[in-house]
Amino acid sequence: MAQSCDRIVHHLREGGVQIDIIHFSQRKKAYQWQVQKRGRYMACPFEVDAAHTLNKLWNKLSEEKELYSHLVAFGGNLPILAASVYPTWMQTPLVTLFRGNDFDAAMFSTRRQPILLRAIQQSAAIGAVSQDKVIKIQRLFPEHKVFYTPNGIDTTNWRLSSSDLEKAMQWRKEIAPDRKVIGLFGDLKAKKGVPFFLEAIRKSSLTDHLHLLLVGNVEDTLLETLQEEPAIRFSSLGFLDRYELLGYYPACDAIAIPSYYDGMPNVMLEAGSLGVPLITSAIDGMKDVLINDEEQLACLFHAGDVRDAARALKWWYSSPEQAKQQKAARCQRIIKERFNHKQEVANYLEIFHQTLKRP
Repeated sequence: MAQSCDRIVHHLREGGVQIDIIHFSQRKKAYQWQVQKRGRYMACPFEVDAAHTLNKLWNKLSEEKELYSHLVAFGGNLPILAASVYPTWMQTPLVTLFRGNDFDAAMFSTRRQPILLRAIQQSAAIGAVSQDKVIKIQRLFPEHKVFYTPNGIDTTNWRLSSSDLEKAMQWRKEIAPDRKVIGLFGDLKAKKGVPFFLEAIRKSSLTDHLHLLLVGNVEDTLLETLQEEPAIRFSSLGFLDRYELLGYYPACDAIAIPSYYDGMPNVMLEAGSLGVPLITSAIDGMKDVLINDEEQLACLFHAGDVRDAARALKWWYSSPEQAKQQKAARCQRIIKERFNHKQEVANYLEIFHQTLKRP
């Protein structure tokens, strides 16, 4: 989520849009504007409770409310809670953005659902990262403007160097010279489908032929499960900076994204734009990218279906290398043509223009 926010803000600012960011974070000096290129940044810590936090933030924000043409809500519970009230007080159009699992998780939470629905009702426009989410929101609120705002990637800055490839091949040689490597990158936990994917690997009878590369934050229970099952070989590298990942994506024969529900994962665009084959559940933004005119550009399976995931794994493992690389190459082309940062920025500018009340 943070990566998507940083990317979108960066490219909008590069396009001339002035943006102030309020970040709910304990890590930086609170309530002090830091001047940045075409905008400012302010950290807002969680203090005592949500009510105290947002009332204290409003005192700061209300001093300059006339500066803003739009208020944009992006992310977890506090931004959505603020979005249900602040735009009315500011007399400013609200644009609410649903990127990953924030919509899915809040919709079925007895605590968060009323806040989510109120924010949607307050919105002048809503952006959703997958076509599936656009349909869901439109059916709940047919009178609202809902825009398809898929993620984009700047492939001019995201490419492999010779040192990246050398690092990846060295890792393969030292750690998994005799096995196919499947990478799981990102926030690895139960709702992302990782335990389910391990079950699919067992059912596929491929445990003796695979090595899992885990990169990112891994739930303790997942690590315990893997450590108790020596049949599944794995390496866990922990969290890495985004550009450090370039030394590990090409070490993988495929990247797996087995989510039960999701948005449009940055991992999919990052790996796909490098030409790394994908094994993913056929949901949300994955379908938008990986199914092109009925052609599947990756190895897809029904979300949560262990038998179908095992089938997909067997197909991937036994398919000729040329067939897998052809799919990966077509996926790479589609990402560069349709899911790039320029198109992403154009989508947001269109929303802002349509909802503009004042300069």
